[in-house]
Amino acid sequence: MRRNYRVGGHATLAQEMTYYDSIVGNYEPLTERDYVAILTLLPPEASAQAVLEIGCGSGAFGVRLQKRLTSVVNVGLDVSFNLLSHHPFAPTLGNGQCLPFANASFDLIAASASLHHIHNLAQTLAEIFRCLRPGGRVIFVEPNADHPYRRLVVDGGFLRGWFLKTSDESIFPTDLVAMMSALGFKNSAFQYMTFENRQPSLLGRMQWGFSRLPSPRRLDRFIHPWFVLVSEK
Repeated sequence: MRRNYRVGGHATLAQEMTYYDSIVGNYEPLTERDYVAILTLLPPEASAQAVLEIGCGSGAFGVRLQKRLTSVVNVGLDVSFNLLSHHPFAPTLGNGQCLPFANASFDLIAASASLHHIHNLAQTLAEIFRCLRPGGRVIFVEPNADHPYRRLVVDGGFLRGWFLKTSDESIFPTDLVAMMSALGFKNSAFQYMTFENRQPSLLGRMQWGFSRLPSPRRLDRFIHPWFVLVSEK
């Protein structure tokens, strides 16, 4: 393990709720090309009757999951009343470290840009494992802790205090694989990615352009600011 991921308390959860309730309207930062790239990591034969998305926001990723998997039950979990009011399926108020669902309830559990905001990662992964059916899958999209922006600015730079207000602590993908393997997840695999984004910042446009340049694969973890991980129970 490269990092001891912190465990927050009720104050941390309150910070999360306040921050996300301040977002106005639908929250949909990624482009269709971004979602296509993410979903290519699922096996072509993948399907699911029941899907849970943790940190669902207004449901942008959930809509793409439902279309890809033709799922019947589609549940979105989030800490924000505001964002859940825009969710198109079955919105549920809550957070990942205490899932309000029975054991083995879902065929697929997803989290897009949310695990690094949850203030007890180990407990959340255990809850995901509990609620996943045998043979079920997970797909996670997370900031890559090895990327220079995350290491120098978010996790260790002068803006660290501001990012902690939204419980932002990026994850090393190898740490995530190790934590999941310890719980019993299997066949874990991840891929580094850079997203186009609907309204990219100047930095985002620079990252996108830089990621299009030819480079050795051993440098991927320093070039791409995100990773997508899939695994099975």
